[in-house]
Amino acid sequence: MTGDRLKAGVLAVNIIPSVDTALANSLKLPEHIKSIGLITCDSDDVGYTALDEATKQADVEVVYARSMYAGAANANTALAGEFLGILGSGSVESVQSGVKAATYFIENEASFISANAEDTVSYYAHCISACGSYLAKAANVPAGTAIAYLIAPPLEAISGLDAALKEADVSVGALYTPPTETNFGGGLLAGTQASCRAACAAFAREICRIAGSQAPLAHVKEEYETSLDKDTLVSKSHPSITLRGKLDTLVALIADIQYKAIEGGSPALASELDDMCSAVKEVTAADVLGTPLTRDKIIGMSLDELREASN
Repeated sequence: MTGDRLKAGVLAVNIIPSVDTALANSLKLPEHIKSIGLITCDSDDVGYTALDEATKQADVEVVYARSMYAGAANANTALAGEFLGILGSGSVESVQSGVKAATYFIENEASFISANAEDTVSYYAHCISACGSYLAKAANVPAGTAIAYLIAPPLEAISGLDAALKEADVSVGALYTPPTETNFGGGLLAGTQASCRAACAAFAREICRIAGSQAPLAHVKEEYETSLDKDTLVSKSHPSITLRGKLDTLVALIADIQYKAIEGGSPALASELDDMCSAVKEVTAADVLGTPLTRDKIIGMSLDELREASN
């Protein structure tokens, strides 16, 4: 349906704590980059935006980012998708933080939008209220500038950019002439937050007009918003989003204890914590999907047994 969010997905992630010197030289990594994190996903433009978000949330740099030819539907392997991004830093902890930020963004923050009832035409109109170091360089603007990231199929992209430029007081920071590697086109338009939001809305209207849709347009997602479920956008301060953040933190803390348990020669404890980690993730999934939590045991014990043991 028109306005449906076509959510992106992360396909694979890998951290290399210490990059081999020969590989670092071949990738032309700066001398201070010692660790890298690799990520593939099924939407290249969402991936590029996610890498930029990572530069704002962690001490990382984008050292590689490329689209795969012909798009995710024609990927040559299960984990290739249509994008490979690499974040680099002098510390593996920073890389891990950057990859986590990018992964969350891809899965929760931005998406292509359907422009017609059949979901056969889609567009990307994402307003970035303050860009990071990566997209700042791409758009030739200072970091912190607002950007309208606009992408659509070839004919629609050119028409949509024209509509956006006529509607809003924005400038062209980058033009991606069609066909790109994924056979789309678009660009980065820079201006104030308000003008970039207006550009996104005008771009979306034009794409939907060309696609023959008369349905109401989807709300242009703001950076302070996130997905409560597949159909609902809410403020990031929403109680459910706060809960999910705390659950994510708990998963990270459990993983840290598991690592220490393995280092300390207690693999059995690490294994038991796997079940606890799964239980926490099931709580998150139940909240996101709005389904009952069916688990009745953790580490082989019922809730009553756990309470007894803890006492």
